[in-house]
Amino acid sequence: MRKGATLVEPGDVATPVEGVGNYLPKPDILFISHCVPNPPEKGEKIRSFHLIHYLAQRYRVHLVCFARAQSEIPAANALESVCASVYVELLPSLPALIRGGMRLLFGGCLNAGFYWSPRMKRHVDAMTRQTQFQAALVYAAVMHPYAPSGVPVLLDMQDVDSEKWFEYAGRRFPGFLFALEASRLRDFERAGAQAADCTFLTTAREEALLRRIAPGAATGFMENGVEVRDWNGETAVPEAFAGKRFIAFIGTLDYYPNADAAQWFATCIFPKLRLRHPGLEFLIIGRQPTPQVQKLGALEGVTVTCSGPQTIHCFRPGRCGSAAACPRDSEQSDRSSCTRPQSLRLGSCLSHFWKLAACRCGRMFLGERVHSPPG
Repeated sequence: MRKGATLVEPGDVATPVEGVGNYLPKPDILFISHCVPNPPEKGEKIRSFHLIHYLAQRYRVHLVCFARAQSEIPAANALESVCASVYVELLPSLPALIRGGMRLLFGGCLNAGFYWSPRMKRHVDAMTRQTQFQAALVYAAVMHPYAPSGVPVLLDMQDVDSEKWFEYAGRRFPGFLFALEASRLRDFERAGAQAADCTFLTTAREEALLRRIAPGAATGFMENGVEVRDWNGETAVPEAFAGKRFIAFIGTLDYYPNADAAQWFATCIFPKLRLRHPGLEFLIIGRQPTPQVQKLGALEGVTVTCSGPQTIHCFRPGRCGSAAACPRDSEQSDRSSCTRPQSLRLGSCLSHFWKLAACRCGRMFLGERVHSPPG
């Protein structure tokens, strides 16, 4: 845990202001995250990692985040090289789950209780008194209670998580508890979106869902992707994949939607594909596979592996392989974790994200006064 500088230091890169003959120091922004945005090895960390690095070129970013394990704290502190300050707080799972369960028992939201820390709230409030933040970017709906008052708030909700909990209610035991939390979480998400100056999601479909849930909320979406510009063809293909024709599912394998999708594809779809394409293989790649996922390795043509990030080089253009998302139905197609090679100009995407947010907030960013568009 560390509390960094709160004042502009000599030598900071300055930001030019249009129509003004001098330079102003970079403005300060607050980035509040439910996870350590480093290293960029899974969806939520990839998105936040690139957000922080892009914004740090234009702002003094003050990061406040939770670490789910002691081993994540050094990774958070490593971001001091790009952030003006870093505060990381350990969030042990068992006490957080007990706290969330008590919150649910007494009429609140389990997810909100899980991520609640009076210590973090006090830290954010103290920072706000010491530093004039131009904006706060809240990464995940559960972190919205930490948003400081009197500061423009951009909520990167990513997805409407309550929809997942409603799906859990129909598939997992005990369904009534999942349904209860789904309802509480939906109310929580609605309140967060309506309180924020602008809320962003990862797809147009998720944005449309939020707009139905939270009428009147200012919303937008910024899609995820995979950066492929560094794939130069020089990295050797791992021996396990050389010369094979395969379909691959890549994701964290103890996450229920991922595990469920991998099992469904391996048992319902892949056998039919293999009849039409003898020799085709299905690779399930990811960390922490559940026992049910591990058992899939006994099926003909199915391999379960925990190979690391280098695995992605199997999917360079020109390789005989593809990465597949495996939703169970059309309603899940936007909700399943997906690794899909595509060209992604991240800077342009984030620039659009921030400029759109600035316009909708009608606040001062980068030295320019902007206004909300008509309507």
